[in-house]
Amino acid sequence: EDEEGLLRTQDRNALMNQRVKRQRLLSAVHRARIRRGMIRHLYIVLDLSRATLVTDMRPSRLTVLSNLTQMFIREFFDQNPLSQLGLILARNGIAERITELSGSPETHIAALKQALEAGGDVSLENALTAALPPLASSPLYGTRECLVLLAALTSCDPGDIFKAIARCVRAKVR
Repeated sequence: EDEEGLLRTQDRNALMNQRVKRQRLLSAVHRARIRRGMIRHLYIVLDLSRATLVTDMRPSRLTVLSNLTQMFIREFFDQNPLSQLGLILARNGIAERITELSGSPETHIAALKQALEAGGDVSLENALTAALPPLASSPLYGTRECLVLLAALTSCDPGDIFKAIARCVRAKVR
């Protein structure tokens, strides 16, 4: 206040500094909102090795795995409508990307129902290697995730599985 009781205006430099500071804070808040992970990019890796043919679950592990995956896909898109999902099948020592990242649950479910043939061994390294390129190229404002559903107790990998895991960690894949 000045001598007359009126509020004093600050000098022009102080006003500019306050404006810059306010804009910096607002942009930080805006960036924080974008990076919350509202958009998810998820690959589901399904083990279709001969271990899924075991009948300890009725009628078989393969049927239970298929039914639960279909339910998960539907619930995933109900809870995350902006997200994208893809499917990778691991069997006979290879990993096959049967659907690319997309937002259509019915496409994934139809592709899963057509590709349910089990056999051979699972390769976790090949599955992670198949999931990495599309996830690594996905935008940073979304999360990058790989969900692995295994029925087998072991993985038959051509190389070092720990190197494949390290590549996923470097690409910020959860």
